[in-house]
Amino acid sequence: MIRSKFLFSSTLLLISTFVASVSQGQIVRNGEFDEGTNWWFGFGGAQIETIADSDLPGSSCLVSQRGDYWHGAAQDLSGQLEVGKDYHVQAWIKLAAGEAGTMRVMLYQTDDRGERALKIGEVFCEADQWTQIQAAFAYDPHGEIQGLALSFDNSDVDRRTFDFQVASVTISENDWQAEADARIEQIRKRDVALSFVRSNGQPAIGLEVSAVQMSQGFPFGSTLNDQVLDDPVYQDFFKDHFDWATLEWFSQWKPVEPSQGAEDFSIADAQIDFCEQNGIQVKGHALFWGQEEFRPEWLDGLDGAGLQQAMDSRLSSAVTRYSSRLFGWDVNNEMLNNDFFSERLGATIRSWMFNRARELDSDAKLFLNEYGVEASEAKAVRYRALYDSLVAEGADIGGIGFQAHYDGMVSPKGIEIAMDRFAGSGLGIWFTEYDSVHPDPIRRAQSLEDFYRYTFSRPESEGIIMWGFWAGTHWQGPDAAIVDIDWTVNAAGQRYISLMDEWTTEVEGSTDNAGQFAWRGFHGGYLVTTTDEGGVVNHHLITLNEGELPAEMVLTTGPFDGALTIYGTAGDDVFEYDMASPGFVSINGANVKIDPNLDLDDVRFEGVAGTDQVLIKTPPDSQSFFANENRLLDRTNRRSVRFYNVANVKVTATLPDSRIFLADSQGDDIFDSFSDSSVLTTSQQQLAISGFNEVVAYSNFGNDLANMNDNPGADLISTNMRLVSIKNDETARVVNGFEEVNVNSSLGLDQLDVRPAEVAKSINASPGTIVLATTSEEVQSTIRFSGISQAAFFIKDGNSETIQITGDDSDETLRIAPNGSVYYGSQFRYVFDKDFRSFQIAEESLGNDRLIFRDTAADENLMVNGDSVTISGGGASHSFNFLNKVVAHSKAGGQDTATVTNPTANVWLVGDWNSE
Repeated sequence: MIRSKFLFSSTLLLISTFVASVSQGQIVRNGEFDEGTNWWFGFGGAQIETIADSDLPGSSCLVSQRGDYWHGAAQDLSGQLEVGKDYHVQAWIKLAAGEAGTMRVMLYQTDDRGERALKIGEVFCEADQWTQIQAAFAYDPHGEIQGLALSFDNSDVDRRTFDFQVASVTISENDWQAEADARIEQIRKRDVALSFVRSNGQPAIGLEVSAVQMSQGFPFGSTLNDQVLDDPVYQDFFKDHFDWATLEWFSQWKPVEPSQGAEDFSIADAQIDFCEQNGIQVKGHALFWGQEEFRPEWLDGLDGAGLQQAMDSRLSSAVTRYSSRLFGWDVNNEMLNNDFFSERLGATIRSWMFNRARELDSDAKLFLNEYGVEASEAKAVRYRALYDSLVAEGADIGGIGFQAHYDGMVSPKGIEIAMDRFAGSGLGIWFTEYDSVHPDPIRRAQSLEDFYRYTFSRPESEGIIMWGFWAGTHWQGPDAAIVDIDWTVNAAGQRYISLMDEWTTEVEGSTDNAGQFAWRGFHGGYLVTTTDEGGVVNHHLITLNEGELPAEMVLTTGPFDGALTIYGTAGDDVFEYDMASPGFVSINGANVKIDPNLDLDDVRFEGVAGTDQVLIKTPPDSQSFFANENRLLDRTNRRSVRFYNVANVKVTATLPDSRIFLADSQGDDIFDSFSDSSVLTTSQQQLAISGFNEVVAYSNFGNDLANMNDNPGADLISTNMRLVSIKNDETARVVNGFEEVNVNSSLGLDQLDVRPAEVAKSINASPGTIVLATTSEEVQSTIRFSGISQAAFFIKDGNSETIQITGDDSDETLRIAPNGSVYYGSQFRYVFDKDFRSFQIAEESLGNDRLIFRDTAADENLMVNGDSVTISGGGASHSFNFLNKVVAHSKAGGQDTATVTNPTANVWLVGDWNSE
């Protein structure tokens, strides 16, 4: 501000003689203006005087004859402030009659960096009424102070020079830390008592117990840039210090689609892969950003319809691609400051962005995200108004983002003022992009601590994401980093690590006479280790979250020395475990790190109450697995994941070319198998399988049912009455020994082969449906096939069986011949080998059905009596009813006889029949 420099410095020189007589305990002098204008001066040459106002009990200061918007009422604060302290400014302001506008509180500071004009507060004043203005700042001089003044003026946006009044000015030190620490103790920690029992149910007295917090329940994270792709030092630091990440650049629209239709998500894909492999939760940034330098240039050339279509394509591509992989998205970044999309398409496009994103991903948290809110009450008011208007339009907003970029030290009071504006919104606040630029690493460290300690203490806070940590890639440069360019952890980084240590709990002791061990700890994941007098070590992984863990939790100390057990809470829990990354487990969305020194060949999940789920990913180097209702065994690496009292278990194959064998339970089970997944439902749980090349389910106990559905392409379906399989070029699904099997062929392109090892005692074939049944000593089963268009039936060891034909209202043909028989219609064809010697048709249908019979060299006897047809001889015996046409051939030899009496069918006798 070039014009103010001379006036500012000169004015301070004129009033400096008054400072010495001020009491050291007082900050603002004559804040009520009951001493006239003493201690105050007109900044920039403005005229000030005290006046009475009917709406105010005391005096106020009238500011007039302002030559520019920055001219106002000011007071020198030299010598009144303490470095690093947080200060709260309050005053009342009223504008000239009929005027309304945004008023500011400015701190003019001249030190070794020169003269700086710092806006520390801002509020919108309605016409003809007094409005309270609040401001906050942390006093942060650089070197020797040559001048320091507080001033009231108006916004640099409209630059008007109306008169205004100011009254009741106070500056108070914000002594916030003790209250913040008390809140942290109250809201971020909880009491827990663990009761340990032996495997025989008796209290485990005198156990040595340690509880070590392995991960934070509160999200602490950082932005992640492409340095992670090829820098192992960057990777290691991130993994060691952050459990959450926001993609800094390569999920944004401009780098992903620099020219229309040419998308490249490869870097974002790789970043997300890194996070998933290391138990790091990920947030996307940003779906849209209207600022010119951050939006694709080609958008400017589109008309309205083209722009909205491009936006819809962007959402469909990005949101769908990462559905279930990202925690959330910043939807329309910095909406208060960038109105490109609403200017082009109208204000309702803003809520449309949220709702369309929600249609594409039902679970992602959708954020508003804005900068400067924590430094401006006026902007906080506008931000809350924006939120309220979007909610009124039906926008599905899941979180409020405060970016929190600081130039200098942090003011906790400023954060408090902004956060209070969102009271009653029902949403938590995420600090999505924290950084603090300061050339002095010691003050940068203090700034970081003040920010983290205060925001962590507020119950509305739901997460803190640092916007970069390493000097080599930080967008604000090395003066904002916590790690120097040579990877030295500087004072700010050491302070961050110290805070994480302070907010991490480690306790040890022993169980009392009731087998109980109690402590108070920060929310998060804990490794609880017990050691008994015999040296047997048991490990238990639990989570402490507000309201989720019962006051007492029973942990069984059993004979499984060294096994790791992950326990649930009193609610419905979701455990996620990647066998390829055994160093962490996700419990209810929170990643819990596991002690890397543990032997993780046997991991156990134990449900306590509620309806719990265990989601398991198999490792990519294993091809063979075995599962039952309590265990998944990696047969390649001989590692197990066990689960007890868990209602739902889902196993997903990482390597497609892998197989899994599912064991039977003692009860009655149901196996539902689809082209891409299968579910085994037992009396205890549902075991869901997906992504495997081959799935084999066994039935040895109970009355088990299998429902098998075909793949999208052509399949080969086969059975030998014990096994039923569906195979194609890519996958195979097999059931073995099930009492009842239902197979559905939905596309009609499948081939069924029936090759009974023990021939079915009953085979019922009808168009599209085949039912096999047997009651042998080894197998008692019924198999139903529906939607089958092609089938082949084979007999083992020359055994013959009866084929029961049940027609429908279509035209069907049964052709019986010595070398094999065929039953067919317009939509199906069933082939039977030559050893099937007995066919029966007993049910009437409305179609025009026919029989074609070809004799053998033996003596055959054909008898037609009304609607009944029988054929016998040569070891065969067939019986039919309700045929429309019979064509019988006698050409192969033998003495064939035909007796036809009052036929209802049209009978053709071909060859040398001896007919009556």
